[in-house]
Amino acid sequence: MFMTLLGAFTVLLHRYSGQDDVVVGTPIANRNRAEIEGLVGFFVNTLVLRTDLSGDPTFAELLGRVRERTLAAYANQDLPFEQLVDALDVGRDRSRTPLFQVLFNYLSADDRAGDLPTISRDSTDAPVLYDLTLVMADSADGLQGGVEFATALFDEATMHRLIGHLQLVLAAVTAAPDAALSGLALVSPPEFVTPAPVTWDGIGGVHELIAGWVESDPSAVAVQAGEVSLTYGELWDRAGRLAGWLRSAGVGAESVVGVAVERGVDLVVAVLGVWRAGGAYLALDPGYPVDRLAFMVADAGVGVLVGHRSVAAGLAGLVPVVCWLDEPIQAAPVEVLPVVAGQAACVIYTSGSTGVAKAVVVPHAVLLGVLGGWMRSHFGAGERLRWLSVASASFDVFTGDVVRALGSGGTLVLGAVGLQLSVAEWCAVLVGQRVEAMEVAPRYADALVAHLEDTGVVLDGLRLLVVTTDVWRLEAAARARQVLDARVLTAYGVTEAGIDSTFAEPGGGVGPAPVGGALPGTRLYVLDAFLRPVPIGVPGELFIGGSGVARGYLGRAELTAQRFVADPFAGGGRLYRSGDVVRWRADGTLEFLGRNDAQVKVRGYRIEPGEVEQVLRGHPEISDAVVVADEGRERLIAYVVPGVVEGLRGWLRERLPEFMVPSMFLDLAALPLNPNGKVDRAALPAPDGVRPGLAGEYVAPRDPAEQLIAEIWTDVVGLDRVGVHDNFFELGGQSLLAMRVLARIRTVFDVGLPPADLFDRPTVAGLAELVAEQIRAEIEQMPDDEVLRSLQDPTRTNLADEDGATR
Repeated sequence: MFMTLLGAFTVLLHRYSGQDDVVVGTPIANRNRAEIEGLVGFFVNTLVLRTDLSGDPTFAELLGRVRERTLAAYANQDLPFEQLVDALDVGRDRSRTPLFQVLFNYLSADDRAGDLPTISRDSTDAPVLYDLTLVMADSADGLQGGVEFATALFDEATMHRLIGHLQLVLAAVTAAPDAALSGLALVSPPEFVTPAPVTWDGIGGVHELIAGWVESDPSAVAVQAGEVSLTYGELWDRAGRLAGWLRSAGVGAESVVGVAVERGVDLVVAVLGVWRAGGAYLALDPGYPVDRLAFMVADAGVGVLVGHRSVAAGLAGLVPVVCWLDEPIQAAPVEVLPVVAGQAACVIYTSGSTGVAKAVVVPHAVLLGVLGGWMRSHFGAGERLRWLSVASASFDVFTGDVVRALGSGGTLVLGAVGLQLSVAEWCAVLVGQRVEAMEVAPRYADALVAHLEDTGVVLDGLRLLVVTTDVWRLEAAARARQVLDARVLTAYGVTEAGIDSTFAEPGGGVGPAPVGGALPGTRLYVLDAFLRPVPIGVPGELFIGGSGVARGYLGRAELTAQRFVADPFAGGGRLYRSGDVVRWRADGTLEFLGRNDAQVKVRGYRIEPGEVEQVLRGHPEISDAVVVADEGRERLIAYVVPGVVEGLRGWLRERLPEFMVPSMFLDLAALPLNPNGKVDRAALPAPDGVRPGLAGEYVAPRDPAEQLIAEIWTDVVGLDRVGVHDNFFELGGQSLLAMRVLARIRTVFDVGLPPADLFDRPTVAGLAELVAEQIRAEIEQMPDDEVLRSLQDPTRTNLADEDGATR
């Protein structure tokens, strides 16, 4: 009985942990000699039992392994546990016991004395030796059991679920001992979250929804870009004429049309025009390197380009047909054609783990599905909000902004890409454009809240803030809700599964904010390696199903088959395997834990380091490279062999988008390898905080202003020193750190510099000159007595004219 129960318990621990090598401790009386059986004294020893569950054995096979290991342990029971620990020289940790943290004990009817431990709040203050102890015992009524657990790690509800799952395991292995363990189901239907799907009767495409708003309220503002706006009627008319031109050029269903225009109302005209013509748009961000844009055009098979000459002239030779929006379009508007099932709406490129970016094909049905989910979770069907969009048109968030704003009859407010990097400018747009809703990453939400607290600015119009997050804090969410006086939601999503797949309205408390439960129309499953649902609280990979699942990767059938798999829980459906490791919380929401591959998320961008590594290896002077994320400082770090190459950052900028360019480059003689010959990422040296070797020599700060700015840089970038001619971005700086630098400069000098200044003058000396110029400009406007007071400020000493004159 002992071995059967131990085997079942190790199966449960295997399923909870995902580990094939399970180690459990058990006490043994250690009275295995006749001469000591009658002695009074404490002879109990502890055995460490190691169970191998690899290879997906049957329970009968596993029981044989348990028997073999247990008998081997019994044969060595005379060896004291403490001596074993000393001999193995394992590190001691006061927070846990050595070698094992879970204890199992079985008591026969003869061994049992007293009551078994029970789950009770009354016993939570009692000390426990192990993280988890399971005691099973014979009784007149059959088997009884009890658990002891560390309340710092587990709660009562988790223990009740564990006991229930153990009962399921025992029942399953008893009924079918010769069945593979992979077929063992632990999760009962109540642990699945399956909201009802959302459908749109008679609507096949997003533009058909927009047509309804054109008919019902043509004078309402549809798009606002600075001082320029278009009503629904004007937008529909201009998009219709473009659609007529595109249709005459051969654009139809499944045609991929490149869109390369300046950010403004023409961007939305182009998207809607492509949809009305029946095609799918591919946004070509003018900020991307020409080589990457050329790859996207060729890879997606773009036959027609819609663009502005100012940003797309270099692409004109790559496609056979070009429509310049700078010139009047003479074509007549076309009628809206019905969208066929599964017809593509857009093609969006994401970072690729093989070193090549991959194109996700997103059908209209996916966009309609996620809009239906938003309208049942984020805002009501009758709410027509002013949505701010600051995402690049090449990202799925921009597509989502277009859909939720125009599909609901609201207004799409186009802000500059990266507007949120300058919190003051961002806040001014929020106030000036009367923005009512927006979606941002956690770090920007936190920066906005801090700015509002510091300045006292009130965003009266903001009604909804959606924070798309993998990791945010409940404390930050509560703070945002209080300061903004608006509804605050968290959401999670990936391009392959319809932009957003979850939502939650985080409550109070401390710790990580959940990424949410399923968006209506979406099915979420947390599965193990055998595609079996895992219990609440147990980590697993997130699989996403429902109306938001994209078609797949354009021209990548093998990769599509790997990532888009058949849904075993819904006949005929598909699931996207996200690669994200999550776990269910007891309230039905998901908690994000990390990745099961190398993909990273930096400053809100999902990046495959393998793509950056592949580009680095293409440099003629680099033999190998590894790229990792420094999550604490929100940056990428590249390790290159044989050493840092001069001009490498600029070389990468010609081939990768800015957000994929590493902030820091570290040179190694060779990459560390593990025994299998693969790169040992854990052994890569951490940045040591020492100023990296740059092209120029170190020049120390020469005056108080340069000294203060240099101190800000060393603190923000994490270096021991900074020279006045060092380039901020070559030191490891990036856009988010730039925002922190400018905020510190505002605090220290009471001078506001826009982000463009740091990009234009990325040195301590350059910024010090700008600070001095602003202070001199202020002095010109000051009365004499105020000038004298200002000059007493030590931070402004030596910031007057070079000749020493003050005015």
